[in-house]
Amino acid sequence: MPALEARRSDTVLRLKVAAIAGSVVILPFVVAELVNRRQFKEQFPFVLFGTLWLLAATIIAIAMPMVRAQDPAFEGAAKRATRIVLLIALVAVFGRILIDQMPCFLGVPGCD
Repeated sequence: MPALEARRSDTVLRLKVAAIAGSVVILPFVVAELVNRRQFKEQFPFVLFGTLWLLAATIIAIAMPMVRAQDPAFEGAAKRATRIVLLIALVAVFGRILIDQMPCFLGVPGCD
């Protein structure tokens, strides 16, 4: 049982780090949005930033065991390939959303 508790605490720590790092990644865009929305009196896009945060945190949580090569989750070619494919897909979605919304972050009026 101690091994299970250690693994569980490692997972919780990994999720905490991913959540904090995801927040740090999204923070500059939130600040830009807040500054630029003030002048157009538009509502704040909570769903957009929630989605971006969730994507960033998920990408970080999946990539962390790959960076730490001693993690047992990194063993095995099938697990490694699955993680890489999933990371590529998530990064593509994250990047596409950022590219689409960048004019809004920069304050272009009437963007959607």
